[in-house]
Amino acid sequence: MTHHPRWNTVVLFICWLVAPAESYAQADNVVPVRVETVAAEAVSDSLVLAGSVNSLQRSELSTEIDGRVNGLNVDVGSKVKQGDLLLALDKQLAQQELSQAQAALEEAQVEYDEAARALAEANKLVDQNHIAKTELLTRENRQLAAKASLNGAKANVSYRQTLIDKHQLFAPFDGIIVRKNAEVGEWHSRGSSVLTLVSTNELRVDVFLPQEKYAQLDTISSITLIPDTQPDQPIEAEIATFVPVGTEGARSFLLRLRTIQNEELVPGTSVMVKLDFAMDQEGIVVSRDALLRHADGGYSAFVVEGDKARRRQLTLGKSAMAGVVVLKGLKANEKVVIRGNEVLQEGQKVKVESSGREGNSADN
Repeated sequence: MTHHPRWNTVVLFICWLVAPAESYAQADNVVPVRVETVAAEAVSDSLVLAGSVNSLQRSELSTEIDGRVNGLNVDVGSKVKQGDLLLALDKQLAQQELSQAQAALEEAQVEYDEAARALAEANKLVDQNHIAKTELLTRENRQLAAKASLNGAKANVSYRQTLIDKHQLFAPFDGIIVRKNAEVGEWHSRGSSVLTLVSTNELRVDVFLPQEKYAQLDTISSITLIPDTQPDQPIEAEIATFVPVGTEGARSFLLRLRTIQNEELVPGTSVMVKLDFAMDQEGIVVSRDALLRHADGGYSAFVVEGDKARRRQLTLGKSAMAGVVVLKGLKANEKVVIRGNEVLQEGQKVKVESSGREGNSADN
């Protein structure tokens, strides 16, 4: 179908009339926004690292002698106190050997008593010349030999009693049994691990500090632990130990932390460690809600001047506690749009409905 040239002229004229009207309507549109007043404030740096909860006391418990397990008083997860009996070996044979040693001690005591009596008698007779001096010397030697046998028998009884005591395994400190390698009836050799005991009283969080943060170690202002077992309950911590020797592979330094108020942690679990570093400088900090990202990766924000929005190209620095540090593009006390900025255009009229940051009042 062919259009008359006159109709084309009419259409162009109508478009010319409508287009400016729409532009004027858009320019007159007032957008409600929320702003915050930015200020120069102390800039802090933070770092989040993965850490692990470790106990300062962890022991692989073992018996000091060979034997068959006769009694087991704990299981995995059992909480024990120092001195509690954990495991016992069959001591029947050791008890018989102790009885034999005690009998030998009694015999040695009798022999010594007899030798001592004979020597005392000889000492009386030698003064009266009723016994030869050689006989006196013989009795003295016999008494010395009996005394040595008696001492040996006593030592053997003590040794056998010690062996019986070693048939029992006691907890060396308070803690939790985390592993059990023995069952009743099993034979275990000395030195083999039968139980693993971990203390819950002295816990530390180990985290590795990257080498680029080594120079900032003294500027750490606060440390917060976020346990994976209780992510909604952050815990304040402090440095307990710092190992100033870097690991070869990771190029990092061991930082050992302890809780400030002795909050409970679970050994072997993981935690997120947030380190806050104080910095000797101030900067303009803006909320992340104010940032508009461009396709080229840059950022901008709108500020309110009078009743109009003005776009500012921003150069950003590091993240801060309250937002992001702006290196270039904003000045202190400027009002930055944090709500409604997605639909704003340069020079568009705005109406400030509320303000953020330190309770600033809304603009009119």
